[in-house]
Amino acid sequence: PPPPAPASAAETVPFNIKKGQAVFKKYCSQCHTFKPEGRGSIRGPNLFGVVGTVAGTKVKQWGGSYERLEAFRVIWTQSTLLQWLERPKDIVPQKMGDRSCMTFRGMDIDEEREALVAYLSDV
Repeated sequence: PPPPAPASAAETVPFNIKKGQAVFKKYCSQCHTFKPEGRGSIRGPNLFGVVGTVAGTKVKQWGGSYERLEAFRVIWTQSTLLQWLERPKDIVPQKMGDRSCMTFRGMDIDEEREALVAYLSDV
């Protein structure tokens, strides 16, 4: 028999990364972009390449107030991102009057958090 046809690019992307892209659109895209170039949107920084950076780095590049995030000395690893996505205030406590994404309440579904972190890590 002939060899099987090669899989399309969409079929070779792991399910959790494809799901992560949908989760990003649902939870993050109102304020953030995820593109190889560009500083971000009017409401938040571009999160492309965020994994491995010190908290505040992307905000600084974006031109926002990064000092508060930087003061927590958090490195956005897959583990810290999973923790932040579940209970953000455990990583960066909320501050009265803060209108940034640091007021994000978190995501309840483990599978969505894991898929989003897989997507953010796939650069």
